[in-house]
Amino acid sequence: DVQTHKFTNGESSYTFGTINVPVIDGYVAEVKTAGGKTVTPENPDANVTVVYHKIGKIVPVDPSGNPIPGADQPQYKNDPTDPTKVTPNEPVPNVPGYTPSQNTITPVDPAKDTPVVYNQNVTPTPTPEPTPVTVTGKQTITFVDGDNG
Repeated sequence: DVQTHKFTNGESSYTFGTINVPVIDGYVAEVKTAGGKTVTPENPDANVTVVYHKIGKIVPVDPSGNPIPGADQPQYKNDPTDPTKVTPNEPVPNVPGYTPSQNTITPVDPAKDTPVVYNQNVTPTPTPEPTPVTVTGKQTITFVDGDNG
């Protein structure tokens, strides 16, 4: 009986139903459903705790693993249908002057930051055209007759 907290009709236990855990923006839950606890006259109370963790971020890093200064570090987006997941294949941020090692990310652990390696773009230095060299000089040509010397 809900009012008296006593079992009626000779019941020896009662099992509560389960409910879907809500999606909370910016957080992921450890479980998708909650409830399902059984109570008895000896243990008439049932408590259910749902733990949420803050969602991680995409962290652009250089090849040495150092965060790139000034680069955006966007937080993953919640999966709208599953409170334990984030949206798969999130696009990585654009970092001017760098190329990412991958274009999308699906984190293994949505509560942890995921480093994504970016390589700095290298602009090739053009090889300068050689400058033509003009040399001013004199040239003397002497014609010699092969018969008369």
